Order: sequence, then structure tokens, then C-alpha cells
Amino acid sequence: MNSVYPSNQQVVNPNLTNEKIFSVELGYGFKTSTSTQKLTYTELSGKTDGTEEEV
Repeated sequence: MNSVYPSNQQVVNPNLTNEKIFSVELGYGFKTSTSTQKLTYTELSGKTDGTEEEV
């Protein structure tokens, strides 16, 4: 929180920049009378200042 409110004061940091976030989640489930299987894939990436960083 110190990046948004420096020194825990009620003043917002003027140097803040919004991040662009991209997220995808895919899932599949298979169920029979004897078992249940689930498979999930999640991809999350953030982009600031023209550089891409995978989270």
C-alpha cells in the first residue's frame, strides 16, 4: 500500500501508472460413476511501461 499512499498518509502518489492486465482461464471436467477429473489452465500477464512481465 505504500506505493499508493506513501508513508500511510491520505495523499495519493502522483507517480502512479495503470497496469494493463490480461488473464485467461480454461477448464475441463470429466465425470464417471467411479471418478471425477478436472483440468484447469490459467494464464496471467501484466504490462507496464512497454515491457511485458509474466506473473
